[in-house]
Amino acid sequence: DPVSTLSDSKPVLKETEHYYLDLKKLENEISKWVNSSSDNWRKWVREFSKGWIKEGLEPREVTRDMKYGIPVPIKGWEEKVIYVWIEAVVGYLSASIEWAKSIGEESKWEDFWKDSKCKHYYFIAGGNVPFHTIIWPAQLLAYSEKYSNDTLWEKYKLPGESKRESLNLPYDIPANKMLLYKGKKMSKSDNTGMSVDSLLEKYSADLIRFFFVRNAPENHDREFEWKDFIDCNNNELVANIGNFINRSLSFVNSKFNNQIPQGQLDDDVISTIDTTFKQVGEHIEGCDFVKASESILKLGNFANKYFNDKAPWVSFKENISDCENTIFNSIQLVNALRILLKPFIPQSVIKLTNMLNIQGEYDANIELTNTGKVSKNTHSWGFVPLNSGHKFNEPEILFAKIEQEEE
Repeated sequence: DPVSTLSDSKPVLKETEHYYLDLKKLENEISKWVNSSSDNWRKWVREFSKGWIKEGLEPREVTRDMKYGIPVPIKGWEEKVIYVWIEAVVGYLSASIEWAKSIGEESKWEDFWKDSKCKHYYFIAGGNVPFHTIIWPAQLLAYSEKYSNDTLWEKYKLPGESKRESLNLPYDIPANKMLLYKGKKMSKSDNTGMSVDSLLEKYSADLIRFFFVRNAPENHDREFEWKDFIDCNNNELVANIGNFINRSLSFVNSKFNNQIPQGQLDDDVISTIDTTFKQVGEHIEGCDFVKASESILKLGNFANKYFNDKAPWVSFKENISDCENTIFNSIQLVNALRILLKPFIPQSVIKLTNMLNIQGEYDANIELTNTGKVSKNTHSWGFVPLNSGHKFNEPEILFAKIEQEEE
């Protein structure tokens, strides 16, 4: 017989009333939307969602008999609360409305919710997939019925709402599978795994960020191994990316007085850079972040090989113009890596940007953090060469090797 884990008392059956979201009534509309809009979703997310629909959608209760939560705003229902995964997803919309109000432009949220060109991405854990591919779209579809009804439109008009147009449905739901630790699902309640705070006590935010992007369980469960974490730092950030950047900048510092020498882009260098930007951009837009990081590391491998094959320490003594051209190209590769790595390790990129003495470069993320909005719609994804004669600041080590392995 079941008993309470808190008091050992037996549960008592009680009659109660709840509000429901009638998913059965919305099943055909949800099914049509999923079938027509999910080609760009991760395959497992798409198949999981279609499986839910195939089993038949049933009305789902949206209220709970609980003491904590968002109270039901209906007279006589003060003792009940709204089910968390019904009200939590509404926060995507309500937070947008609050943001618009906070900047003094009450209708600004409509730019994101009623412009068909605005794509909505929901980055979530795998266990939350049905709430974003079934429940939330159902709420949006049901609510949007007001736009074709004069009475409902006037009664339920949102703050600052001026456009009588339906709300945008999700464009992509790039959910991840489970990250395992010693064969078990990471869980705070079970004390399985490690917390972000404990990692930040020892390691940089950029390393943590890069590792979990590189090893994200995008399509299948993955096991967390400390060896993989250390290898990511020592072999990929330090030995690959960091090694090339340090060798290139140190050479400019010692041989060319921290100034880019004369040169022109080699065909294989510019071709490889352009190809990498195209690949990484497509992977990011497709939410294939593991593949995106792999493409960047391949450029790092190319850059290291280019530097080794050209051997500028030799040509500096034997053919100075050849050496200058090698270093000119190496610096262009450093800058290409800097731009490509911005979405992955932003703090390290800021440090590298300072070393390269690049000033006045617009960053929408920094403006958003500082002001709460983005004022420019600029296309900054692309390679721009640095000119000969550009002066650098003193180089520093970008990434530090981890000497001791974790237990």
